[in-house]
Amino acid sequence: MTRNVLIALLRNDLRLYDHPILHLCSDPTPSNAQFQQPLIVPLEEKARPQFAKTRQLGLWRTGVHRTKFINQSRFDLKQSLRSIGSDLLIFAGTPEAVVPGLIKGIRDCGDTVEAVYLGREVNTEEVDVQKRLDAVLGQLQCPIKLFEGKSLIHSTDLPFPVEQLPDVFTHFRKQVERPDMFREPVQAPSKLNPFPKDVSIPDSSRVFSLSTKKEEVVEKHLLKPLLEEPALGHNELLKALKQLDHYFAGGKRSPGATYKETRNEMLGADYSTKFAAALAHGLLSPRPIAQKASELDQATGTANAKGGGYWIIFELLWRDYFYFVGCKFGWHLFTLGGIEEVLSPESARSKAYDWKHSNSLSDQKDPFVRCPTGKTGVPMIDANMVELVQTGFMSNRGRQNVASFLTKDLGWNWRYGAEFLESWLVDYDPRRCR
Repeated sequence: MTRNVLIALLRNDLRLYDHPILHLCSDPTPSNAQFQQPLIVPLEEKARPQFAKTRQLGLWRTGVHRTKFINQSRFDLKQSLRSIGSDLLIFAGTPEAVVPGLIKGIRDCGDTVEAVYLGREVNTEEVDVQKRLDAVLGQLQCPIKLFEGKSLIHSTDLPFPVEQLPDVFTHFRKQVERPDMFREPVQAPSKLNPFPKDVSIPDSSRVFSLSTKKEEVVEKHLLKPLLEEPALGHNELLKALKQLDHYFAGGKRSPGATYKETRNEMLGADYSTKFAAALAHGLLSPRPIAQKASELDQATGTANAKGGGYWIIFELLWRDYFYFVGCKFGWHLFTLGGIEEVLSPESARSKAYDWKHSNSLSDQKDPFVRCPTGKTGVPMIDANMVELVQTGFMSNRGRQNVASFLTKDLGWNWRYGAEFLESWLVDYDPRRCR
């Protein structure tokens, strides 16, 4: 019997709960019941050589800690999908190389491909991926559909077009902040249709399948982490869900209840939510976090007094704001002068000055090299940099201090610091690592 196959292309949405695509796939209505879902996750960051390293410093864009975290998260999701009757195909290769091969394999089996579904990204390079994939699928006469799942507030629920996004966060917040500003999270599927197991793509110079490899075999061939088990370790999907429950459990004694007072600390487990890595790679969506935060304030009687839950949602709105800033300004976000070059070119020119540049990253006496290696002589800066290199994590206040030290005190090209954080942070997200 001919099967009608839906391809769900997963990138930074490695979860079951509140996943719009998987929720649609589990819809039992007749129009969806016929679908069988091959799910693929291309390791696109390492598939295109010219994008594997940063532009300014030539650092690996995905460093050891994030590489391990993503790998473990993908295999965690694979196991979760198997438990509900589906599976996950994992490929090293660009989407425009992987997906056409998969479509060909499906069609060669006598089946049809209904469409390719994927989560919408707004980052410049990810948008380019979407455009290239759209062009290739157009030649194959295969539809592509994008779904939103990264922001707390859906773009169509904004009280203004994204192009008219306020240039000041407070103006944005005051326009969107209301009890019903975000949609209810959708449930995780309890069952998916059988996975088409006879579909494959032959390995080539452009595509390599990791689907049949064991997690530890794949991890063995990744860059070796500095620590065998960093703070963000194993079973990441389960740990993210447990952290979600833990942070809001206990009412007034919960970590979430005191978030406003503790969020700028630097030591300990619960001074901040520790949701950043799970949010960056889509193990959690922001909506269940906001839902639990709102429920916490209701339960503790602080809903009208701006309790800890309010301030967690406040930070999620900051996250949304930068997401929509990315939608509005695109590549301008990454220029040396930033978005001010668009908003106020004259002001940007008046503020422009000669940023310092490193002569050699191998020069241990170079001030910039001394900063990432924790040898500046400034204890707070050095401690934060050592923590980052050893664990892939740095506190919010630590990031602010390090960024200010590099750019304001030392006058270094701000993109140097941005690229170093991109390489080392587990929770790196170009629109939100503010």
